This record gives sequence, C-alpha cells and structure tokens, in this order.
Amino acid sequence: MLVRCSTKCCLFWLQTSCDWVHESMWVLLVFAKEDSQSDAFWWACDRAGFRCNIARTPESAVECFLDKHHEIIVIDGRHSRYFEPEAICR
Repeated sequence: MLVRCSTKCCLFWLQTSCDWVHESMWVLLVFAKEDSQSDAFWWACDRAGFRCNIARTPESAVECFLDKHHEIIVIDGRHSRYFEPEAICR
C-alpha cells in the first residue's frame, strides 16, 4: 500500500512506534539523492533502533527489498524526474 504523507507525519510515526518495534525490523529508504530529508529519515530510523538501508535507484530498491524483505519502506516522491514512486511499489 502506498501512503502519501508529509515528512513530519512519517517521522512522528517512526518516533512513536518505538515502544512496540523489535530492533531487528528493517527499513528501506528510497531517495534519489542525499539531502536533509533523507538524513532526517536515516537519523529517525537509527534513533528508533531500526536497521536501515538506503537505495538511490528503483532497481537498487527492488534488489535490496528482495534481499532483506523490509517491514517499512519510505519512498521519496518529491522529485518525479528521478523515478515514479508508484512504479517502485508495483
């Protein structure tokens, strides 16, 4: 399921879910480029105790997901010129 939300919404969810999340949960961050948003998500995942991978292309995102089967996936849809978030979800 693709859920669109603001960064504040997603970060809030990551921070408040720490109480019930086991440390072995995997998060996949799909960001075309490193910026303050990707850094903030990486920091939030680290602080919550999640194991985290970051992918820069749709191909690497799919490959990484098939390898680790992440429980949480965050796809940056701000810059559609890099990739289509809906296509990655399919």
